[in-house]
Amino acid sequence: MNTLVIYCHPHAGSHNRRLLEAVERGLAASGTAYTVVDLYTDGFEPRLTRDEYARMFISRAPGSDADVAALQARVREARNLVFVYPVWWYTAPAALKGFLDRVFTAGFAYRFRRLTWFLKAGGTIVSFLPGLRYLAQPFAAQPLLGGRRAYIFRTYGGPPMGRRMFGNTPSFLENAVLRFCGITRIRIHEIYGVNLSSFTPAREARHLRAAEQLAARIRNT
Repeated sequence: MNTLVIYCHPHAGSHNRRLLEAVERGLAASGTAYTVVDLYTDGFEPRLTRDEYARMFISRAPGSDADVAALQARVREARNLVFVYPVWWYTAPAALKGFLDRVFTAGFAYRFRRLTWFLKAGGTIVSFLPGLRYLAQPFAAQPLLGGRRAYIFRTYGGPPMGRRMFGNTPSFLENAVLRFCGITRIRIHEIYGVNLSSFTPAREARHLRAAEQLAARIRNT
């Protein structure tokens, strides 16, 4: 098994590109085998087609398009999933969201369970309890990607205050996607204020060193 890095940013000179390079340096320093999926450079098509939707939710027929099947194979072979991306409009870029829509599908990443009235009632109650709500997820679906670890490196243009003002929507990746699919061992490295004048080269260098150090601790065992 290896480490799969999913990178999402269109600009080659961006802070995210330097963040990716820091992550790669850390992985290389530890001797961890890895591959990179660059959603923009690779030309990944993020739009879910009508045929895909019909296959997933109407006919429920098995199978995936060739590009999706290839990516699912890479996810299946990975011990670690590493995400590197910017937060735009307090969520993930459309390309990354499309990757999740098309690749983390029912039958591959999870399988829905039949819900009884008891589970529905219990789930409704638990959904109001922040400390317990994620414990109910296995009762709604069978996770199929367990045994893997995830590392999330993401950047924000503004300060942490914005997240408090606009909600914790960036956490959908770890809470609504990864944990739902069985990936519960998650490390997160967040960098705020990358578009502010106070984000000096020295400050950026400190953040990149921290990211590199975290990546150097990733192992495929």
